[in-house]
Amino acid sequence: CLGKALGLESRIVCHSQEAGRRLEQAGASSEAVMVLAPAIDASLLGAVASRRGEIRERLGLASAESPVFAVPRLVGGDSGHFRAAWAVLLLQKGGLPARLLLAGPNREAARCGRFAVSCREPGVIVVAPAGTGWLEVVAAADGLVVPGPGLYDPVAVAWAMAAERPVVSAGVADSLLLDAGTHVASRDGEPLNLARAMMRVWQDRSLAASITLAGQERVRQVCDPAAVARACLAACRGAVCQGNGGV
Repeated sequence: CLGKALGLESRIVCHSQEAGRRLEQAGASSEAVMVLAPAIDASLLGAVASRRGEIRERLGLASAESPVFAVPRLVGGDSGHFRAAWAVLLLQKGGLPARLLLAGPNREAARCGRFAVSCREPGVIVVAPAGTGWLEVVAAADGLVVPGPGLYDPVAVAWAMAAERPVVSAGVADSLLLDAGTHVASRDGEPLNLARAMMRVWQDRSLAASITLAGQERVRQVCDPAAVARACLAACRGAVCQGNGGV
C-alpha cells in the first residue's frame, strides 16, 4: 500500500520457479514476480564440515556405513517426507541399508518414525533434535533427497549442492538449481521410483560425482551473494523507475 501511495511498483522475490508460478496463480502479475537464487556464502561450510564426525555421533550416526539421505524442512502442503521415508524403507528391504535424516522434530517426522516402527525398521528414520542447524544436517548426510513434487526449499538445496552432496528428487524440474545436469530426478513421485533414483546415485559413483560437481558450479554461478544483491538492487531500481513513469 505504501509503495502504491508513493507511486512505486511492487516486486515479489522468491527463490524457485514453482513458487513464482504459485504466486501468479494466486493473483500476482508476472511482471511483479522475480525469481532469484538464494544467496549462499560457501565459505561458511568449512567450519561445519570439519565437525562431521562429532555431529554424526550426536545424531547417532557415528557407526553408519550405509548412505544417509537428508530431507529439507517442510515447505507448503505436500512436502513428501512420508514419500521419502517409504522410499528409504524400500531400499532397506532391497538390500541397501540407507537412512533418512529429517531436519527437526515435527508432526511429519513423527509420522515417518511411526511408519518405520510399523515396518520393523525403527532405526531407519533419524530426526535431528531441535536446535540442529541445516548446515549440520548437511554435514552429517551423504546426499539430499527432495521428495515433494511441488514446492521445495531452494535454500536448503543450494547449501547441500555447495557442500558437494548429490541431490535426488521426485520429479522436480527447476532450471534455476535442479535440472538434468545437477541432480537425478525420478520418473514421478512414487516411492519405488524415488528409491530407484536414490539407489542409482549411490551405486553409480561417476554419476554422483558428475551431478555433485555440476551442482557446486551452479551454486557458485547463481548463488554468489554479491551477484544476488546486484540483482535485487536492479529489481528495486526497476520498480522505482516504472512507478515514476520511467523517470
